[in-house]
Amino acid sequence: MSIYDTHRFELPRTKWLKALIFDNDGTVADTLDAHALAIRNTLNELKLTRLSTINYEDMLKKGSSEGIFRFLINQYQIDNELKRSKDDIFREMYYKKTYNYVHVLEEHIKTGKIVVRKGLPELLEEAEKARVPVGMATASNPRAVGTLLDLLELSHHFKDHIVYRKTSHLAYKEVLSKLELHPQNYGNCFAIEDTCDGAEFALHAGLHVLLVQSSYTDDSPRINQLMSRGVTHPPVASDERRKLSESDRNIIITRPYPRKIDAMLSTLIARKDEGQGSILEMLDGYVGIDKP
Repeated sequence: MSIYDTHRFELPRTKWLKALIFDNDGTVADTLDAHALAIRNTLNELKLTRLSTINYEDMLKKGSSEGIFRFLINQYQIDNELKRSKDDIFREMYYKKTYNYVHVLEEHIKTGKIVVRKGLPELLEEAEKARVPVGMATASNPRAVGTLLDLLELSHHFKDHIVYRKTSHLAYKEVLSKLELHPQNYGNCFAIEDTCDGAEFALHAGLHVLLVQSSYTDDSPRINQLMSRGVTHPPVASDERRKLSESDRNIIITRPYPRKIDAMLSTLIARKDEGQGSILEMLDGYVGIDKP
């Protein structure tokens, strides 16, 4: 039998998938350029134009806008230059940047520079039909997230099942609590992430991870470290059967990384009789998994 045999996992005959938890920036839409432009516009408004040439695109792959502002304030002694306290400057930067980001979002979505990630609307619709709840754990703030979801007409899918300012695995536990899921079911949920930090948070919380590529994805050795923790490559032979337990961790690395076939997902897709085949096929298409 092929090593890609879809029946090598012994799964309980129940509706296995309990929830899909999304990140926001990068997994809903690729917003990195909009965030970087909003940062530069904010600095220009504060007459800190000399700092607008910094490569904020790369910095955003490793941290949040808030972290960038605190770095700038400390590194370039902006408090001395503006003769104001660091906290006061940070608050103004934060609020101005949020305002600028919302404005940039509106313009970029209107002109087609930002579009919803391909396959996401269909995936969310299918999740609703299959009664699989969806939530969001994001590092962004409520206004930024709400604006993006409203403009892309996706807000009704997430409702109030959103946790903001994600800084650890606790954000995932909080959103699953909002969905009224018991910790014993966390291993039956997928987190959709596009950064190593987010993937590690989700793994720590006990979820399986689909790591998709976006402009935020940092192609670094951490990708390989994450893969070594959760991905079978090459897939195990079909006679090496094992039960899928809560301790198993699965990360699917999508294009352009080397092909990774996740046996568990293939098994679930094959089980159309459980009523979740369609949503899992759409999930497969959304993350762009290569097939053997």
